[in-house]
Amino acid sequence: MASELGVLRREDFGLAEAYTGPRTATESDVADMWQKAMGIDRVGIHDSFFELGGKSFSAAVIFGEIERKYGLRLPMAILVELQTVAQLSAKIDELSRR
Repeated sequence: MASELGVLRREDFGLAEAYTGPRTATESDVADMWQKAMGIDRVGIHDSFFELGGKSFSAAVIFGEIERKYGLRLPMAILVELQTVAQLSAKIDELSRR
């Protein structure tokens, strides 16, 4: 499942959703956070955190990065409701406008 560099390939997860790249700066940032935290070569905006094998440690890393970059302290439990890059990014954008 891992390449020679130890990075997982998105294609190896057998996801039903086709890859859709980021459309906004926030989606790009969040997708990069997920890729780094989970060691995956690329993450689409409609990929589920849980289908990609996301665990509490990777969620903690991601939410630490969100707090650092956006100044937002979000509960990790929000991933149950907002499981994709697109959903989480929309929430970040909504809260950042306030």
